[in-house]
Amino acid sequence: MDTQKAKCKTISLTEKEKNQPPLRGKMSEKIKTTTMLYKRLNYSVSTVKKLNKSLKHSLRVHSKEEKRIQWDEDLSHKNIFIVNGERVPMNEQSALSFIKNTLDPLHLVSRTKEQRQADIEAKGKYKYKIKKIIKDEAGNPVATYLEELINQTDHIDGEQVKQDFEGLEVSRKAQKLKSVQSYIDLHNTLVQAEKPLDGRKTAIQEAFFKFPMHNQVDLSPEFYVSAIQDFYAQYFPDYKILLTVYHGDEIEGKGKMKVGDHPHIFIDCKNKRTGLYDLTEQQAILANKVIETNDFFNKYKPVNTKRQTYQESQIIGEALQQLFYQHINNKFKTEGIALVAERLEQTQDNLELRQKIRLESKKPKEERAFNLYSMKEEQLIKVEEETILTKAALRKGVKLSKELHEELDITKQAVENLKALLEKKEKEEKQANKRLLKIDIDTKTRTGYLQELNEKKTRLEEKVNRLNEKGRKMLSHYKSEKIKYEEHIKKLEARLAIDTSKHNRMKEAIRVINEELEPLVKKFDVLVDRISYAKRMDEEPERFYRDLRQNLVQTVKYFGPEKRMDYIFNVKETLKEQGLDNTKLNFNLKDKAEIWVSDKFKNNKIIEFDQEEKKEAAEARRRRALKPAPPNPFNDPYDPYK
Repeated sequence: MDTQKAKCKTISLTEKEKNQPPLRGKMSEKIKTTTMLYKRLNYSVSTVKKLNKSLKHSLRVHSKEEKRIQWDEDLSHKNIFIVNGERVPMNEQSALSFIKNTLDPLHLVSRTKEQRQADIEAKGKYKYKIKKIIKDEAGNPVATYLEELINQTDHIDGEQVKQDFEGLEVSRKAQKLKSVQSYIDLHNTLVQAEKPLDGRKTAIQEAFFKFPMHNQVDLSPEFYVSAIQDFYAQYFPDYKILLTVYHGDEIEGKGKMKVGDHPHIFIDCKNKRTGLYDLTEQQAILANKVIETNDFFNKYKPVNTKRQTYQESQIIGEALQQLFYQHINNKFKTEGIALVAERLEQTQDNLELRQKIRLESKKPKEERAFNLYSMKEEQLIKVEEETILTKAALRKGVKLSKELHEELDITKQAVENLKALLEKKEKEEKQANKRLLKIDIDTKTRTGYLQELNEKKTRLEEKVNRLNEKGRKMLSHYKSEKIKYEEHIKKLEARLAIDTSKHNRMKEAIRVINEELEPLVKKFDVLVDRISYAKRMDEEPERFYRDLRQNLVQTVKYFGPEKRMDYIFNVKETLKEQGLDNTKLNFNLKDKAEIWVSDKFKNNKIIEFDQEEKKEAAEARRRRALKPAPPNPFNDPYDPYK
């Protein structure tokens, strides 16, 4: 798979860096960067043993298979256990009970005939109660609603029914809603029994994240727990969080070396609304959105949402990791923490090391060379930004250059002092020569002393010349290095500005899709259903058609010309297929003027076809236009097919 091509140099921590305080503080402090590890583990019916082992490890249940201690009992008070949203104390007995209750449904995939018969009889009793409610509420909307409910044969969305029931007028609402919910639970149980869980389907997903020890990140346990829970609540709200664990007691299996504190989370992959085990499919769909909108994945192809290859599974993991990085950085910013998490750029060396880690992950935890998922992976991500390294080298060069200048100044001063000394000695020599005429012995002594001084002078001058030459070379070298580093820094800063601009544009596009476009599309479906319902009830649908046309106007503002034409065509075809009047969506002059103003002055268009998509859309429209008209359930004189 393609990755970013920028390279990072790996450097080791100096003693000074190792002794620095942990990275923690408010936004008024200088923001520091850290790397981060986020992982998912999927468990199916066929891998229940692995899930059992992971749950035992997470809940601190001692196992006979353990050959070495994996946590420190003296630090057990730091651990946090949250079951079904409630923080609870955990001992070995309660842990084993939780594991049994979690795994039993996976062991018993199909219900027995006796259990099924009991469920059928209970469902019949509640169906009778609902029919009695229908009889009592005859003529009211709730009667029609419940009549349609008991005629459904597939999975029923209990949450949606609860919301719908709140808007209906009915006496003793709470009591009757309880009967309806009991009926739905039994109905869904029987439907699921008819569709036994595929042994290869992911039933429970585990995830965890941590910061490498060498980054010295110091955050509260509450931060870790809320960070991972909020992530799944935001992106996967239809799936129940079974267990969240915070580990503050973990150590390396081969000794008492502390491992970074981190949380684990276990998710039930059964969709609360549909009853399907489709978490991995939803994650694949979300990953494709990230691939489409994030520059980091611009060379990736969309993954298969139904069943993925190993490589596609890795791509999904990278896409979710990208979302998790954004989630953590938003949390840092919101809580005023002076940290920012940055992705580790993948060089050839650390790609090879990751491959070794994957192979080691198949062994028992206590036998791994890369123990506890990340001990050795921390070695992989001990890198510093190339900019920081370059600036450090530049500062060092400038410092050396300054020291050299100072040394040259000292040397020049020494030469001047030596010259002065020699001049003084020459004067003394002249005086000595006069005395040598009188005292021969004194003359010989002075002559020998002068010769020694001359030799010292020669040696000093040679040394000064060597220092001068060396200084000139060093100064020239560091000047050239300084120019090179400054040019490199300018390039890095320019590239950073470009990447920041791209990121801001992409972030705004994602916000518009999530906050503005997606609600409009959802509202469109609701209005179509409301028109169909109005026709069945012989109500006047005209006001809903107006709302539908206005919804279409607001939606197509975000499309380019080709995408807009394709969307309008398919919308009208959808209305035709449902027996509705699609001419009601024709734009009037006001609508066209509003769209023109938006295109001209607001530039809201964020979605458009490329050339290949344009051809495919045209072909799809041609095929759809050739389809025969569907049977019309309504005797509608305005039916466009008549």
